[in-house]
Amino acid sequence: MSLPDFSTVYAQLTDDLQRENELVSQMIRGCVEHRWALSAEEQEIATAIIYNAFETYAVERGMPLAAAEQFCEAHLEQLIQQIQSCL
Repeated sequence: MSLPDFSTVYAQLTDDLQRENELVSQMIRGCVEHRWALSAEEQEIATAIIYNAFETYAVERGMPLAAAEQFCEAHLEQLIQQIQSCL
């Protein structure tokens, strides 16, 4: 009796981890830029970076786009504060 080939499960897991790492890295980078922003425009750009990564994360977890937009708008400031407290 041979074991089934689970290499696709491992490949999917590593792909998922890589994608999550990219999104989390974007959120962290956005928070660092947000903290050091000198102008309102720089702060808006940094906020947009964080928002876009946050929204993408929510959609990739199965949330419909409209719901993800509302969710992210409602929780964006809290997310920024939470990430910045870790930096």
